Order: sequence, then structure tokens, then C-alpha cells
Amino acid sequence: MIRVLKWAGLALAALMVLMVLAALLLPSLVNLERYRAALASRLGKALGRAVTLGSLRVNLWGGIGAEARGIQIAEAPGFGPEPFVTADGLRVRVQLLPLLRGQVKVSTVVLERPRIRLVHSRDGRWSVEDLMKSPPTPPSPKAPTEVPRPGQAPLWGGGFLAQVAVRDGQVTLLDQTRSPGLTLALTDVDLSLRQASVTDPLEVRSRARLGIAGAAAGRLEAAGRVALGEPENPSLDLALSLREAEAGPWQALLLGGGAVRLSGPLAGEVKVTGPLARAAFAAKLDLTPVAVQVGEAFRKAPGEEASLFVEGRREDEGVNLPRVTVTLKALKAEGSLRIPSLRAPQVAFTATAA
Repeated sequence: MIRVLKWAGLALAALMVLMVLAALLLPSLVNLERYRAALASRLGKALGRAVTLGSLRVNLWGGIGAEARGIQIAEAPGFGPEPFVTADGLRVRVQLLPLLRGQVKVSTVVLERPRIRLVHSRDGRWSVEDLMKSPPTPPSPKAPTEVPRPGQAPLWGGGFLAQVAVRDGQVTLLDQTRSPGLTLALTDVDLSLRQASVTDPLEVRSRARLGIAGAAAGRLEAAGRVALGEPENPSLDLALSLREAEAGPWQALLLGGGAVRLSGPLAGEVKVTGPLARAAFAAKLDLTPVAVQVGEAFRKAPGEEASLFVEGRREDEGVNLPRVTVTLKALKAEGSLRIPSLRAPQVAFTATAA
């Protein structure tokens, strides 16, 4: 018995040594650099933009996979020389058993330090309009496939992808339609999308810091679930919150100059539930710590009660809010708000107050 245990221990040790050697030697034996130019060219043709990849290599630490470094995607013509996307790295992990059968099934994708630049030009064009257009594809006969039952749609397309993550990202929006131009920035972006199995909903967690015109405007957090039973109309159960926000930058974004002056911290939260096309939501904005001044006619000191609460749902192309409550010091007004179309807003608002 002792001899058997001894041989088993030696065999296990030898196997561990072989695994370590494989992890050290295989990346140098499998040279992905020969495919780098071809892959960048293929991605560039698919996007219609120049794509640069710094390096490609096999990575066996934490699972079988590959890693791309120094990723860059060019900006659309006419939107400046800066790149549309840069990223320090992209790590991909694949499932082992399908790989042994000659199939590549991705299980995890992690994007490190992406920097995304969006531009809304003075003539109303967006820098991503060319990427949103679907190229025409000729119809081709396809073998009948099983239609996934509700709640069984995979995370992405036809293959199951267990996790997608973004680490330390940044999104910058340059709005040139305003005068003067306005810059919005999401920094320290961390995003995690997880799906334990094909039948489970997608778990979403994200956080970021928002900057408006170079000033810190708060911390955004989102958490919840998305059921992907119908890819065109997923069902949501999400909570979004705004914390550590300052009213001043939000005034510059929503109210501009004018006679209204806001200062001090504010907080808000939104809950969204139901199918996306007719999602129900409730939102509350707490303005109690905020100082409000409207010309010389009205002033509210920090600490005096003030809040905004809305409850409603999406309807076709618009929004219906049957409950709107505005509290401002001793005044409380309740009413309703309906916007039939968000593309061409026409607001109907009714309010009553004592």
C-alpha cells in the first residue's frame, strides 16, 4: 500500500512538472505573430477602419487562451486624427473539452484599459454611424436550427460565453453641436457580464465616474439581471444609482446658464423592470442637500426638503408617467407627464397642489 501511494505521488508530481513545463514552453512554440497582420486586416475590412494589433501570444495562466496587446481602431474620416478605440489588452479564454474535439468555444473575454472616443459633430453626424450600418448579405440556405426557449438565449450569438469584463475603461463624448462644445467622460469604468448557464439570466454589474466639462459629476453604479429569452426584447431587472454627485456640473449640462443656480451634493436612483419595449421604471432625485436659487424670486437653502419622483413605463416610441411628484420646501405638487414620441417630443403635463 505504501509503495502504491509512493508511485501515485511520484506520478502526480511528474504530471504537475509537465503541466508547468507546458505552460512555460507552449507559448513560445505556438507563434501567433504570423497571424497578426492577417487578423488586423480582416478586422479592418469588417469594420471599414484601420485596425492595429501590437502583439499576439498564447497565454496558459488561468486557462487556455490568447492575448492581444496594443489594440487600436482608427477614427472615422472627418472626425479628427485621434483613434476611435485604444486598449492595452484583450484576453480570451476558451473551453478545454471542445478544443480537444477541434472546436473553439470562448468562455471568458476581458478587455483591459479601453479608451473610446465618441464625437457628435456640428452637422449632427455621429462618429459611429458607419459602424451601426449592417452590410447587405446575400441570402443563403441554412439548415434548420433549434429555436431557444424563453430564457435560454446564449450571452452572445450562437455560442455560450460565460463572462465578459471591462477593466479600467474610459468613454469620452465630444458634443460639438452645443455652443460652446461640451465634453462628457466616463472614467474608471468596470463592467462585468456573467451568465452561469444558457438557461440563466445575464448578471450585470458596473461602476464608473462621470465628468462633465472637466468637473467631477458623480459616481454611477448599475446592478441587476437581464433575461435574454427574446434577443430583440430582453427583460430587465436593473437598478442604477448616482452617488457623490455635485449639482453644478449637472446644471451646466441640463440648464446651461440662465437664472437658475444649483450647488451642493445630490443623489438619485432608477429602477427598471420588465421587457425593454414596455419597461416600467421608477426614479427619484434627492435635492435636499442642494442650494437652489432662481433669480431673486426664489431661494432654497441646503437642508430644506426638495425631491423629484417619477413612475411610469415606455409606450411605443414614447414615455408615459402617470405619477410625477415634485417636493420643494413646503410645496408638494403631483401630476402626470406624457411624451408620445421621444424623437419629436411633445410634452403634456398636469399638476395639482394645495
